[in-house]
Amino acid sequence: MEEVTLGIILGIVSMLGYGLSNAISKVPAKRLGPIKTTFFRGFFLTILLLGILFFVIDELVISWWHIGFVILLSIGGYIPLLTFYKGLKLGKVGVITPIASSSVIITVILSLIFFKETLNRMQAIAIILIMLGIILISVDFKHFKRSDLFRLKSGIPYALITCVLWGIGFAFFKIPVMVIGPVLTAVILEGGITLWSGLHMKKTKQKFRIKKSMLLHIILIAITGLFGTLCFNMGIMYSDVSVVAPIAFSAPLISALYGRVIYNEHMKSKQWLAMAIIILGVILISYYS
Repeated sequence: MEEVTLGIILGIVSMLGYGLSNAISKVPAKRLGPIKTTFFRGFFLTILLLGILFFVIDELVISWWHIGFVILLSIGGYIPLLTFYKGLKLGKVGVITPIASSSVIITVILSLIFFKETLNRMQAIAIILIMLGIILISVDFKHFKRSDLFRLKSGIPYALITCVLWGIGFAFFKIPVMVIGPVLTAVILEGGITLWSGLHMKKTKQKFRIKKSMLLHIILIAITGLFGTLCFNMGIMYSDVSVVAPIAFSAPLISALYGRVIYNEHMKSKQWLAMAIIILGVILISYYS
């Protein structure tokens, strides 16, 4: 019971990390572009993770099969991160973010199928509430009416790609995490994403330089991303993926609050209602786990 509670707490911290990271990413995604934003985010994030790895190096378990599996996940991790930033660059945060975060539905379904996880009735209700809140928190349905789901300039096709690939990837993180640990898994994953984005930059002949005005944004994305990824990996060690993932992917709640406080964005009554629904879902899943 205590381990499950710890998993939920880590899921909440992961939600905070991903929410802040997604909100801050809008600026560099527009100014630097998706590829360069992905590379520099990954570069600083990998350095931070290597620092943490140094302190747990005596506890490392090496399994080349699982390391290879994480490398494959890093390829699958680079593509959705790239399409997510591409979607942010082209579309509206209030449309792109909830579509991408809806990947939790795929993650939960796959974890129930492949890991034989089970949910009690109240947990299922809580997860449904969280998913509903994710959709309501920032979706303006008028935007959907004005957007063409099949036109790349809307950003929505990129968000849909992100949704599917994130949903699959996050479901299977549990396999390497349970063997080689959350830190080594995160190092290989983020290091791989950095490598693939670096090769992509070289192929597209982009310069490996960043303006000082963007450096703070990138570092903040790396730090918040560190909490998001590492706490998610640690959370699924102590609790089911189907429980941790809906909490972690409630990140639009944090993104909306960030926009309200930092950018003075207007919050509609629907968004306040969505926040209440998400909080209720988190409370229920915590109480009945």
